Amino acid sequence: GTQRALLPARIPRLEASDLAVAGWFVSECDDAGRERVLAALERGVDVGARVVVLEPLAGRIVPWWDDAAARFAARQVASGSVRWRMQRPEWIARMDKAAGLDHRELGARIAVGPLGR
Repeated sequence: GTQRALLPARIPRLEASDLAVAGWFVSECDDAGRERVLAALERGVDVGARVVVLEPLAGRIVPWWDDAAARFAARQVASGSVRWRMQRPEWIARMDKAAGLDHRELGARIAVGPLGR
C-alpha cells in the first residue's frame, strides 16, 4: 500500500516488494537529510525493494549525484540521464520566449533498479 511520511525525517522502511520513487526531491534536502534519504534507499535495495530517483540535469544543483550513483551502482542500480522532446502548448512557448527559455526538450538524471531481478 501507499505510505506517507514527513521527508526526509521519517522515511518509511522499505520492504522487498516496494518501489520507492524520489522525483526532484533529494536535491532539495540539506546534506544530512540527503544522506538519510540515500541510506534509506540503499537499505531498501539491500532487502529487495526497487528504486527510481529523478533529479535535475544541472550539475550545480546535484553536485552529490556522482557519489550517489556510485553507491547505487554497487547495488546494481543503473544511472544515467534521459531527455525527451515534447510539443509545448502555445502558452508555454510564449512564456519560454518571454523568459528566454526553451522547454522543447526536457530531461533528468535517473537512477533505477536494481535491474535484472
